[in-house]
Amino acid sequence: MVEKSVTPYEFTPAFEQIVVRYLCNSPKFFGSVVRALEVDAFTSPIARLAVKCAQTIAADTGNGPSSYAFVVQRARRLVHQGSLTLEECDALADYFFDSEDVLLPPMHEVLSELRPILARRLQQAAVRTAIDEYGAKSEDMARTERLLHEAKTVGVVDTSAGVRLGANTLDRFKNLTQADRLSVGFTPIDVKLGGGMMRGKCGMFVGGKGMGKSMWLIHIAAIAMRRGLNVYMATLELSEDDQTARMIANLTDVPVDGIIDQTRRNDAEARLVPMLSTLGGFTVKSFPATITSVPTITSWVKDQQDAAKAPCHVLLIDYIDKCASSVRHHKSSYEIQGQAAEDMRLFVEANKLWGWTASQPKRSDKRDPKAEVGVEDVADSINKSRVMDLIMSASRPTGGDMDLFVAANRNGVAEFHEGPVVSNFAHGQFVARVSSINRSHDRYSL
Repeated sequence: MVEKSVTPYEFTPAFEQIVVRYLCNSPKFFGSVVRALEVDAFTSPIARLAVKCAQTIAADTGNGPSSYAFVVQRARRLVHQGSLTLEECDALADYFFDSEDVLLPPMHEVLSELRPILARRLQQAAVRTAIDEYGAKSEDMARTERLLHEAKTVGVVDTSAGVRLGANTLDRFKNLTQADRLSVGFTPIDVKLGGGMMRGKCGMFVGGKGMGKSMWLIHIAAIAMRRGLNVYMATLELSEDDQTARMIANLTDVPVDGIIDQTRRNDAEARLVPMLSTLGGFTVKSFPATITSVPTITSWVKDQQDAAKAPCHVLLIDYIDKCASSVRHHKSSYEIQGQAAEDMRLFVEANKLWGWTASQPKRSDKRDPKAEVGVEDVADSINKSRVMDLIMSASRPTGGDMDLFVAANRNGVAEFHEGPVVSNFAHGQFVARVSSINRSHDRYSL
């Protein structure tokens, strides 16, 4: 019997690896394309092995794997069963290890490229099936109809089993530990958030003019850097020099003005240099407002992390309202901002980063500045507020120190106030540290 040959997918090696990585760490991606996959159409033998292991996991659990570790473990089981060599298992582990620090592009971009390829093959299979059924004079065209339906839904409909409640269900949450949360730098809020914002989530800080939107992002960046995390910041408002000066001020307690005009350069240098070895990286780039899309920013992140060999852990965009849409037909501001927020969230989620951005409230500055800013006040787009996992805002109830308000939280409690927050913008600190409070000789205004 002659085996039927399978035409290879028209994938480049780089794209094939991206597809395989998603199949092996995203149950949602796996579930949306698994029925259309032809394992033997993958070019690389290691890629075929990875997909086969992912399929055996799905056959047992109803869902694709959520981590490469499970795929390698399944391969190790096959070694013990005698159906795979140890060398093949080690090659599979190296396949994932070598690409571990390379960020994946947003899932929707990968699916938009993959869907037409898989759909075309399903349509061709439907045509061949229809011819066979017609030749056999069969009145049952169910198989042809099924193939055509799958061609329309591939990459769109998740066919996985979902979550099955059982004895091991709680194991799904065992990795959501303190280490996978990023503090917001204010203990009462961190406590209610379970230690901070979870990895793979996007936060948005909403504030009017003078409420410290950019300073909040610098504040978050400094927290991450002190944990040894690498921060990549795209700025569409302030210059690279302004953002960098604020970061140095936050870290050293030297006022921003003294850094910019060089009058406190020696102080800043003396304090910054000794701590550099313990800090994560900080990379900031200015992008033109209104014409820069989030995919443009994420492409820069991927290029820079590859060049610097420094994986991105935290992505900051200052700020999302000034981004362009990645979809050409979007014209209204709410469509543009909603799409930009969705692009950012997908990238952060796919690459298991922490993401923070900021937004301007839509209400007029003539309204009471002491009033809290809620989800309904997010500028121009209810879509944007639905996309973000955590939304926080600030108001000045006393005209001085600020009150923080957690307006929305997809993963826990929300609609609560905490404050007052003692800020020190002169030192680049949204939440002032004790060492810089009441330094009369360092009181500079921005």
